[in-house]
Amino acid sequence: MTNKFGKISAELIYGIFLLTLLSIIITFIATIKIVEKQRIEIEVFNLQKIFYDLEKNPIDNNLKLYLPGGIAYGIYDIEKKTNISGIDSLSKDDIKWREGMDIEVEKDFLYPSITAKKVIYLTGRPYLIFLKRDFDAEKNSLRSIIILFIPFGLISLVTLTLFTFAYYRKRFLVPFENLKKAYKSVSEDNITVRIDKSNVKEWDLIYDQFNEMMEKIESYKNKLEHNIEELKKINLALKSAQEEIIFSEKMATVGRLSAGLAHEIGNPLTSIMGYISYLKENAKSDEEREILDLIFRETERINRIIRDLLNFARSKNEGGVSVCNVRDVIEDIIRLLAPQKDFKNIELINNVSEGKAVIFSTEELKQVLLNIIINAVDASRDGGKIQIDYQIEEDNFIISVTDEGGGIPDEIADKIFDPFFTTKPVGKGTGLGLSVAHSLVTKYGGKIYFKNYDRGCIFFVRLKIFGG
Repeated sequence: MTNKFGKISAELIYGIFLLTLLSIIITFIATIKIVEKQRIEIEVFNLQKIFYDLEKNPIDNNLKLYLPGGIAYGIYDIEKKTNISGIDSLSKDDIKWREGMDIEVEKDFLYPSITAKKVIYLTGRPYLIFLKRDFDAEKNSLRSIIILFIPFGLISLVTLTLFTFAYYRKRFLVPFENLKKAYKSVSEDNITVRIDKSNVKEWDLIYDQFNEMMEKIESYKNKLEHNIEELKKINLALKSAQEEIIFSEKMATVGRLSAGLAHEIGNPLTSIMGYISYLKENAKSDEEREILDLIFRETERINRIIRDLLNFARSKNEGGVSVCNVRDVIEDIIRLLAPQKDFKNIELINNVSEGKAVIFSTEELKQVLLNIIINAVDASRDGGKIQIDYQIEEDNFIISVTDEGGGIPDEIADKIFDPFFTTKPVGKGTGLGLSVAHSLVTKYGGKIYFKNYDRGCIFFVRLKIFGG
């Protein structure tokens, strides 16, 4: 019972049982004592009446009394101190002259005997009349009543105990269990617990306070989650701003250096290329012409690097609002790249069918996408696939370039857009392509980023739609 109902419930049941049993016993005894008291008072009156009748109507010379059942008598000769008639239950010392009537009640617990004594003159002589009322019949009747009362008392005891416990369970135990379950149901992920009304005023007051407390907790949690989300956004914005500041400082430094180097190297390099062209035209043998052609190609590569430096230096300084059609730009790029030998074994898939106008210079967008696509080609194996897709989110046009080159390692992911950083062999790249692309996209309020997937990497270019 303790496991099922709890220690308090078990103790309450035992307490109710004992109190009920005690109440029944006390009630039974009190009832008997009240009846007994009334019966004794009646019997005392009857004994007094017998003496009164004896005084008014003296008995005959045979000195015998005829009394109701249950009353015994004795007639004692005071002078001779002997019993004349009836029972002999007094000692000789008790047979003496007494004024008035003497009534004694024995000290039995239930229905004590009553003894009455009085001196009455009979035939001119004083006699002590002794009357005794026994309650043997009542005691026997009481035993029968007790035997009949036991089943009734047990039934009453069990009924009253169960009724009291049921009332207690409804008024206390069940509401308490509901409150206990509610508290156990509360957790970090479950704060929507509420308790319904119990129609018990005191418990409903506690339930209302519990529900109010849970509503406040839920409100505080929602505010806390909102504040955490706001802090996350602020932290991301601060981190992004910090990264932009650092990157801008890098770009500014590299841009100034690039502009100076390009200017100082570009002019003499143009002269060198002009002299080489002149020498090629006047070469006397095929061997000389081949050597000069090799020198010209290497010099042209240097010139291309110088142009990249100049483009990088100008990417942050050029202003104005330009508009271009994304679909047309991509189609021009594909027409430009398709004939080149590096694209012969690459499947280039263009899924950009939307001709949206974006805020970007046509030539600069070509430069951005060319750098991304060329890097994808360099990363892809022969027979690989490069896919160009798009999606529109609100007022942004997002271009995605997917390759199958295995992806970008995590240890260099944060350096991809740094100037002069490259994973290509020496002589294959300057490390400025993605830096220039990042600078151009940022200049027009866009964003360039990437993510790896199981077969390669996807570069995203987010552009603002014109008029969006």
